[in-house]
This record gives sequence, structure tokens and C-alpha cells, in this order.
Amino acid sequence: MLLSNKYIFWGLWLFFVTILTGINNYYFYEFVEDTSNKNAAQLKNTIFSQSCLNDEKIDVACKNSILNLIKAHSGKSFYNHSLTVSEANGTILWQHLYDRKAVTGSDIKINFDFSEKNLNISYSTFFNSPEFLMSVFRSMTFSISDLIPIIYDKGIKSATDDFKKRKMFHRTRPTIGFALFSFLILWLYKRREVQLEIAQKNKERLMIDEFKNEIEKINNHLNETELYDKFIKFDHILNPPINTINFKDLVSIDTNGIGNKFRKVLEKIFFPIVLVNLKIEPRDLKEAIHLLYHNKTISSKTQIYATLIRLYGNMDSHYNENSNITKEEINVLAFRLISIIEEVLENNLLMTTSSYIKGEL
Repeated sequence: MLLSNKYIFWGLWLFFVTILTGINNYYFYEFVEDTSNKNAAQLKNTIFSQSCLNDEKIDVACKNSILNLIKAHSGKSFYNHSLTVSEANGTILWQHLYDRKAVTGSDIKINFDFSEKNLNISYSTFFNSPEFLMSVFRSMTFSISDLIPIIYDKGIKSATDDFKKRKMFHRTRPTIGFALFSFLILWLYKRREVQLEIAQKNKERLMIDEFKNEIEKINNHLNETELYDKFIKFDHILNPPINTINFKDLVSIDTNGIGNKFRKVLEKIFFPIVLVNLKIEPRDLKEAIHLLYHNKTISSKTQIYATLIRLYGNMDSHYNENSNITKEEINVLAFRLISIIEEVLENNLLMTTSSYIKGEL
């Protein structure tokens, strides 16, 4: 289960919060940039609409009127404006510089040439990428980098008041929502993973119980001599890990570990089939069975037989005094294994993987 790992869970949570905060901030500042551009255009239109510019000569009163208009606009601008008003000879009449740490805003340059009765206005908007990334960081850290100096100079109460009154709170508020939303989604997905895992284990437990209930009936139709003959016949596939010559004696003396050997045989058969035919290297036998069945490489009967052998192999790999495998179970599983081998041979699946099985690849 992927999200049961706390590092993956919180890593994904941080990733989603970062991405969502970045998207939110990006579109906010795009809106700000667009608004700054419109404000600059509006200022230009407002200046050119002044009636005194139509007079024969631009006098001082007209110049001061336009300067006051520009200053008023600067005070009411939506976001960070840089305004520079100068004369034709380069003399700066008035200047307002934006905060260089701003993410976006506009640069407006206004040039008066009173002798020629000429007024030039140019403007451009800017987007500061490094400051945009810092804005994401500040949003996610509750503007701690801005609050620390305030705490140091004025104390925690002043910092708390500033956080509420200034844009710091508004900058952080969406991130709080994203954090809660991301946590809820991941928690629900993790819960679903757990439920699916429980359902899968219950299904597998039911499969084993049904198999055990049918053991006696199935054993009555089995021919042990035929089974041992087929083990010898398929020695090139079964050995290793199963010593087919001593298999009969091994079953009679001690069944411990045989389920695990059956599982290893399946891994030996299925892993190269998946690798050669599907170009995928399976992580484990469970994935190999799923891939082969999902791609219709093996039949549903073989998928069920292989799953039973995998489950018995897992049981045999861990100590449990109540999970000893009986001789009857081993015989039935052995016939299931032979059935799987016969199907893959019939479908020529081992022809393309024989080099792998022999250890040549």
C-alpha cells in the first residue's frame, strides 16, 4: 500500500500543496499584471484628455495639474507602479519607484517637451519569476520570513496584528484550504487502499478455505503415479528448485518448504514470460500473474491455480504452527502446477523464454 508509508503520504501532500499554491499565485499575479497594464493605459488616456493640452502653450499650471493627476493615480494604483515624470532635457520632475521585491507591476515613463508642446507616455509591465517562487514559499510558510523581523523588533502581538491586517493573511489563506483539501483527498485514498487490501486478503483467505474443503474430493480422483511420472517428465523445468527424483520421498517424509518451492517454480516460469512477451519486469509473482491474466496470456483457470500456489508459498515462507501443509494439499497443488506447465507449453510460451529458464539470459 503506497500511502501507508508516512514519508510517501506527507511527501505527496507537500507536493500537491506546493503545486496548487503555485497555480493559485500564478493566476493571481497574471490578473495583477493585466490590471496594471490597464491602469497604465487608463492613466495615459486620462492625461491626454486634459483640456489644457489643447492650449497654444502648456503653462506651469497645466504642468502642475498633470503632475497632481499622476501623483493621485500613483496613490490609487491597484498594484506596484513605477512612475517617472521627466522633461525633455532629462530633468526628473517627479518619481515613484515600486518595491523591487514585487512579483509584478508596471513601469510608466512620462516625458514633457514643453517647448514643442509634446507629451510622450510609455509603459510596460514586468513579472519577477524569482519573487514569484518566493511568494509561493511565503504563502506556504505563513509569511514567516516577513514576520520574524516584526517579532524581533515589536514582539509577537504586533506580528500577529500585522499578519491579520496586511496582505500576509490573504496570501496564506488559500494555502490553508489547499492543505486541508490535499490531506482529505490523500486520507480518503489511503483509506480506500486499506479497504481494498482487506478485501483482497479476505478473498484470498476464502479461496484457501474453499480449496481445503475440496481437498478430499479432489484427491479421490488423483493418480499419484501419473503425478510423479509428470514430475520426472518436466524435470528440466521443475529442477531446480525441486529435485523431481526425490519428490515422492520428500512428500512422504516432510511437506515443509514444498509450497515455497512450488512458488519458486512459478516465478521461474512466469517472470521470463512477462519479461519477453510484455517487456515488463514484474516486482513479484502476484504482479506477474496479474499481468499475464490481464493481457490474456494465461487462462482464468491457470490464474486461479497460480494464485493458490502463490498463497501457499507465502504461507510456507513464514512460521505458523497452524499452517502446516498436508500431503493431500501438496499432491493437489502439484497437479495444479503440472496443469500450469502443460498450458504454457501448449501455448508455446516457454519456447521464447527457454534461454532465460536455462540461465543463459
